Amino acid sequence: MGGIANLSKVTINNRYSIDFEKKLFREEITSQIYKILKKENITVKEISKFMDVSEQEITDFISGNIDYSIDKLVELCFQLGYSPKISINQKLFHF
Repeated sequence: MGGIANLSKVTINNRYSIDFEKKLFREEITSQIYKILKKENITVKEISKFMDVSEQEITDFISGNIDYSIDKLVELCFQLGYSPKISINQKLFHF
């Protein structure tokens, strides 16, 4: 049996790998956002005002201390004038 039926089993058996991939993904996104803020000379205060969130929330996100939903990421990119793109690169294992 394969596919979705094995997903929870694979998740349990590869817990460290999944956490590692999440961390890499978060770091890549936050790094890109940080670079855009610097490039565009936009302060945390300014972007937090546009998004109607606290400065601390933006700082925590850029620092990797909180996870943002995909909707929040799209909103953040939009507020910065950028279009987000997410791609899936390679298959790590077989079911």
